[in-house]
Amino acid sequence: GDFHQQKARAHWLSKGCIALRFDWYMHWYQQKPMHFWRRSEDSQFQFFLHASDGAELQDCGSDGVQGGQCWKLTPQQRLAAEDLTNSNVPFLAGCLRLMVPEEVDPREACKQKLAVSIRDTNG
Repeated sequence: GDFHQQKARAHWLSKGCIALRFDWYMHWYQQKPMHFWRRSEDSQFQFFLHASDGAELQDCGSDGVQGGQCWKLTPQQRLAAEDLTNSNVPFLAGCLRLMVPEEVDPREACKQKLAVSIRDTNG
């Protein structure tokens, strides 16, 4: 099941892109969305994709998700409705766009247990 019953918040859109619904996270941090995805080196948030064949992923609280493989995701601007024209996921407009490293094969990764984690670098 999902960690802490959060349900699906990340959606794989293409080989190199994951959409992240972050409204719940922003409410928790009570910050403006633009601060959440800013691409500067001193960004407060880092994003990671975790995959595990044996379902050994564990939510370790402030230490993040442990177990399996881990890749850093690169945040970009939010998805606009125009980005999703001719798709079957128009409800993802406004989601954060996370770029997946080229070495990740989504066909193989999707056969595993997956999690996207967010780390606040300010604690």
